[in-house]
Amino acid sequence: MAPDQAITCAAATPVENLDLVIPATGRAPVDGPINIARLQVRSIDDQLSVSLGAVTAVGEVVSLDDPRFSAEHASQGLWRPFDFLFEARPGVYFLEPYSSKKTPVLFVHGINGTPASFHTLIGNLDRSRFQPWVYYYPSGAHLGAVADHLDQTIKRLQLQHGFKRLLLVAYSMGGLVSRGFLLRNQTETRRADIPLFVSISSPWGGVPSAAKA
Repeated sequence: MAPDQAITCAAATPVENLDLVIPATGRAPVDGPINIARLQVRSIDDQLSVSLGAVTAVGEVVSLDDPRFSAEHASQGLWRPFDFLFEARPGVYFLEPYSSKKTPVLFVHGINGTPASFHTLIGNLDRSRFQPWVYYYPSGAHLGAVADHLDQTIKRLQLQHGFKRLLLVAYSMGGLVSRGFLLRNQTETRRADIPLFVSISSPWGGVPSAAKA
């Protein structure tokens, strides 16, 4: 790539193998004026929220044995959430093609977890009546940002498939994420009915270690 060639990077499209060189005389010239007023400074949480939306998986069909659902990626999501976004990809995944004849059941993992944490529960689900969906997210991200992301992703799926009912199963911190999603979902005029929410070992009263953060 020529030194004076402009780089155009679309959303969710990585550009690799670049060598960045800062010239001794300052920045390289560019065509046209630069509007400083349009430049934005984002906090880490703000940037994480923007990045979450840019790389989201919406209904991609996978298996629970997918390498993205590994313990290594779970740890990455807790300690290095930006790396997780582009290597594991957050979002709502399907474990089978969508069927309008089956009720979706969304599983939300907890801190340092992945959808593979629900292997046993999903393995015992009546697949003739229900279709399992799994939500995957970096557990080191801010709870509010994750709840917003889940809400927006479910809205996209509802527009795409038009489902009327959704059941929700969450473990540990996933219960807090799900609660945030439910509160946001209830403010919508056109929303899916969620008649059942099962929370397993969620820390509704908080945890002592959170006070140290």
